[in-house]
Amino acid sequence: MAAINQAIKVILLNLTEERQDDITTTLKKQTNLAIIKDSREHNLDLTAQGVNKYTTLRQLFPSEKYIAFGNDANDTELLAHADKSVWFGDKLPLEEQQPDFQYTANVASVVEAIGRIGSLMAG
Repeated sequence: MAAINQAIKVILLNLTEERQDDITTTLKKQTNLAIIKDSREHNLDLTAQGVNKYTTLRQLFPSEKYIAFGNDANDTELLAHADKSVWFGDKLPLEEQQPDFQYTANVASVVEAIGRIGSLMAG
């Protein structure tokens, strides 16, 4: 911990809806943090603006096509830019964004999704 000069991400867990709203309102007024609210999981993800899974992927691999697998609100930008997107869970946090494939969130579904994507890539 002593070696960490600046936090990249903070996740606040198990918050009530009211508490999520209060924290979000306060932080939007006082900071420029990116705030991802996940009401299903009762979490808030806090990061610096422009720091997320997608921007990190693009820093490391600027032009590579990729397949994204996601299961919570902080995966939405990564899924939105993917060549193929796979969602695990009941519904996406953003209604307007639809994945290429959607599965229930369990181990058998993950295995099935990997097999299906693998077949598509091979064929």
